[in-house]
Formats: sequence, C-alpha cells, structure tokens
Amino acid sequence: MTKYNSKEMLAFSVKFERQSQGLSQQALADMADISVNTVRQVETAGSNASLDTVDKLGEALGVPPTHLIAILDRDAQLARLLKYVEREGFGTAATALHDLLNEKGQ
Repeated sequence: MTKYNSKEMLAFSVKFERQSQGLSQQALADMADISVNTVRQVETAGSNASLDTVDKLGEALGVPPTHLIAILDRDAQLARLLKYVEREGFGTAATALHDLLNEKGQ
C-alpha cells in the first residue's frame, strides 16, 4: 500500500505555485500574512502547517487550500506542469507534456 505524505504534497504544491507565479518566499509570506520562516518550513516539509496557515497560503496563491494538499494522479500532475510551461513559454516542453497527457493506455 502506498503511504501518502501530506506534508510533502503541501511542500511541493506551495513551492510549485509560488515559483510558477514568480513570487519570492518573502513576497508569499507578506501576501499570506505569515512569517517567511513559516513559508520555508512548509516548502521543505519541515513542520506541520496549521489549517489556518494552509488557508492563508491558498488565498495568497489564488488556489483552494485543498489544491495544496491533494494527492494528484499522473495526469493531474502533468496537467499542472503543462499549465506552468505554457505560461512560461517553453514551447517544446509544452508540446511534449501535451503529448504525454494524450497518451492512451501507456
């Protein structure tokens, strides 16, 4: 049985969303009204974030808090990555990810 680690999923999601929006840790901390140390700890899965902190991070990043801790399947992970590379203008990478998302039965 696979063991899911909510702290690691939260760490990945917060860092991914922050970086894809071009925000520094300090900027995110300011937007979420939390300390930059808290952002660092969340992004390294170094502490248990409170639900209040998850709510604040979600609001600051413009995503539902559940989006930050959801266990994503392969297609959801690829779709999230595709959204980022398309926004950043990585044409070749976006095409490759699009092809992966459209693979059937592999």
